[in-house]
Amino acid sequence: MDETGRRIHLAEAMVREYQREMGHHLMAAACYGSAAHGRADAHSDLEIIVLTDASIEAVNVHTVQYGIQVECDVLPTERLLRAAQIVTIDWGIEADCYRHQWPIWDPTGQFAAIRAASLATPPERFEDALQQSWWSVREWANKVVAMVEAGNQAGAQFTAWQYLYQAALRIALMQQEPYVSLRTLWQEASARGFGVAEMVGALASGDIAHLPDTVRDIQQHTGSWGEPADPEEPFIRPK
Repeated sequence: MDETGRRIHLAEAMVREYQREMGHHLMAAACYGSAAHGRADAHSDLEIIVLTDASIEAVNVHTVQYGIQVECDVLPTERLLRAAQIVTIDWGIEADCYRHQWPIWDPTGQFAAIRAASLATPPERFEDALQQSWWSVREWANKVVAMVEAGNQAGAQFTAWQYLYQAALRIALMQQEPYVSLRTLWQEASARGFGVAEMVGALASGDIAHLPDTVRDIQQHTGSWGEPADPEEPFIRPK
């Protein structure tokens, strides 16, 4: 049995146990993440969503089974339906679980409804998240240049990865297409273009001096996304 099969088999056993415990309160269950995409390897964890009716309290369960780290979200179906249309700056990492699952038990098509809800997210929510992220990505871009000019190699590497992570998330927001996982983020983001591959290469090779050029290239491609009409006008949002 391959690594994806091992995880699906474990998920099926865990869902059977939830069925015995919850009975008719359990509405559906599925894997998401690398197992759902058929890409699991020996280091992959197993991520499960268990959907219930409103009478069951939402919990997040962590365990290790047969050497596999498992994270299981148990939550009411209506809560996941609402979450499927929420767009935050981290949407590019969070949203794959709403759009791609491997159903273990879903007699009434709950996960199809969740995918449909996510795909119907109003475009203005992505625009709002891009505007929120514009400020922080600009700040990190400036920090990268400052660290390189100061000769602070460790600081330049740290700030560059911070900047690049936020730039990758903004690409996902602009394209309205989430990444499969954190583990494959840089491969996926590099394939999307916008200068990401060049900056990943500079960081991987330790070419610190080249970082300001790669930042400027990414900003040239993406910096206008969410840019306010007047950056001097205070941007206020609730904390």
